[in-house]
Amino acid sequence: MENEEKDVSGFFQRPQFNAYERLLCSHLIEAVNAEPLQTVSHITRAALSIDKKTEDKTRIDKKVALSLYTISQRLATAIKNTDKWGEVTYSVSLKTVNWDRDIIPWRVPECYAWVAEGERSEKITSAIEKGDYVAAFMQSCRNLSPAGFANMVSDFLLYAVPIIENMSRQLSEIVSPETYTELMKLYHGDKN
Repeated sequence: MENEEKDVSGFFQRPQFNAYERLLCSHLIEAVNAEPLQTVSHITRAALSIDKKTEDKTRIDKKVALSLYTISQRLATAIKNTDKWGEVTYSVSLKTVNWDRDIIPWRVPECYAWVAEGERSEKITSAIEKGDYVAAFMQSCRNLSPAGFANMVSDFLLYAVPIIENMSRQLSEIVSPETYTELMKLYHGDKN
């Protein structure tokens, strides 16, 4: 019976690694090879996970991070529609976003040009004539041509990427080189 007892004193101690640091590092590494909208998602998710002390130290604005994350997710989950004639359009749901915070910084005033050819509805035309660009933008997002959707994503990324690159640099400063090296080995299949 005495031989069966094992020393488990260290079993419940904290692990020797920082799991949070690994999570941040994982997002940073994943962002490098991801598609652009996924890069925005990885970096903003990492930024949104930092605590207040780290936020102050890095000067990352979590409101901006949340805004970029929200729009990147809406664009990444756009609905692709194909009508009975095979014409493709995209629909992006932006109803619940904050116009001033989430759209104004990157939207193009001529956003109605994104709408599928011949699909500019009376609602869009009327809104533009009245100067109601919020309504025109929201209507436009319901029926985007493939080129229009690509332009919308591109316009967003032109705004977002410099911010994301800055966030990435700030986040990378709080991850140790040892953690990077360790996780890069894991990503490349090196188990040593």
